[in-house]
Amino acid sequence: MADFKLLAGLGNPGERYAATRHNFGFMVADRVAALLESGGQLRWKEGFGALFLKGRLNEQDLLLVKPLTFMNLSGRALSEIGSYFKISPLEMVVVHDDIDLPFGALRIRKGCGDGGHKGVRSITESLGSNDYVRVRCGVGRPKAEGPEVGRSEAGRMYESVPDFVLDRFDQEERARLDEFLDRSVAAVSLIFDEGLAAAQGKFNREV
Repeated sequence: MADFKLLAGLGNPGERYAATRHNFGFMVADRVAALLESGGQLRWKEGFGALFLKGRLNEQDLLLVKPLTFMNLSGRALSEIGSYFKISPLEMVVVHDDIDLPFGALRIRKGCGDGGHKGVRSITESLGSNDYVRVRCGVGRPKAEGPEVGRSEAGRMYESVPDFVLDRFDQEERARLDEFLDRSVAAVSLIFDEGLAAAQGKFNREV
């Protein structure tokens, strides 16, 4: 059994962002929450700048976290909650959207750079370490058609990458979203069940 204790899904709080590409990590966390086992009814608690709950995944105790600090300050919540529950970066798994991967692709990494993702950058800076596992979930990026303008696969125009990730999934993406979320949850489950190498071997090869 793998020695991980905390799973964090990244996103932005509030209904405005609930179904946007940047909140894919929150969506995965919500699906994992539905799988957790507990002696009683599971309810999200608020504290440390986050929503969190404790349960068991694959017979292992797990602290599930959704930072409420907005994406760019995600590290504050993970630093505080990790310190309080005495969970080190080596015991953390972070799930987040990634524009450098095509929609539906997964890449599981540990100890790598932030790739320009400000939520990941905040976590590394706040923890003082990048020795945590990242589950990068591809949401694609708009195709460039000028210095600051892009077009999604469905043809929707965006003036910037932030506009793209803070928009809701288009019709084509929504048709594939459930399957992508299920695979992301399966990747997380395998990390906690069999460890990092097993999950990388299975999911990093898939497109």
